[in-house]
Amino acid sequence: MSEQIEQHIQDHKEALLQQLNTLIIGERKRFIEQSGEGEATKYFTAKRAIRDDDVMAHLDGERTVGCFYIGKASKFLCFDIDENNPSIPLQLLQLLKDAGFKSEELHVENSGLKGWHIWLFFEKPVPISRLVTFGRYYIKELGSMGTKIELRPEQIENSRRHQVAIC
Repeated sequence: MSEQIEQHIQDHKEALLQQLNTLIIGERKRFIEQSGEGEATKYFTAKRAIRDDDVMAHLDGERTVGCFYIGKASKFLCFDIDENNPSIPLQLLQLLKDAGFKSEELHVENSGLKGWHIWLFFEKPVPISRLVTFGRYYIKELGSMGTKIELRPEQIENSRRHQVAIC
């Protein structure tokens, strides 16, 4: 099962980088980076512009970076799956395909040791309230498998975390 996910990741990695650059990374002058692990995990704002090699290192699982987004609409929705069970992303991918999304519209990346991210991108900004409602619907459809899934953007209401997407 995990071979299917890995193949999907490799087949679409360059396309995912382009989508991240086009639709998510609006502010390139600064970005969020993670240091440490476990209890020692901290996030800091890097004082330089984010580059493609930073994002690719993130996609390869070598580092964790995030970017800032602002406003009440977004051109993306990310399902952040914090469980290393490959049946969860495969089931979610199937639900999204059944809803009419094409395989090439579903961008998957490994999120390190914990699981995966499934990204959906949109040509025009969609109200975050609509994205969150949509995402929560599919998480609920997964039943108990959905308990380890978070959304980005995650909240309908504005907050500091609402303005940061950990890619």
